[in-house]
Amino acid sequence: MVVLIISALVNTSNQFGSLKKAREENKNLEAKIDKLREENKNLENQITYATSSAYLEQQAREVFGLGGTNDFWLKLPPEDKKLNLYPEVTKDRNLPIIQQWILLFTR
Repeated sequence: MVVLIISALVNTSNQFGSLKKAREENKNLEAKIDKLREENKNLENQITYATSSAYLEQQAREVFGLGGTNDFWLKLPPEDKKLNLYPEVTKDRNLPIIQQWILLFTR
């Protein structure tokens, strides 16, 4: 009889240990599932963006150097070439001031 009670207690103790371990594994798996769901949601958002027209236009600009219909391109000279961006203004002392102003804006 004592052997039977001890055997039942040991068996019950083992079952509680297995149940506790199963709950911990279940909690860990639920955390992994939540993490994977969040990762899946992020990937779906990336797929949506990657198939959007905004992404395709961005890639066309970056990779191929193509632009849209309303794009303006600025072609800059090489940095080693110096440009005179400020026009030379000369004052003609022989002309009256009003004529100098007219020449300034009509050139």
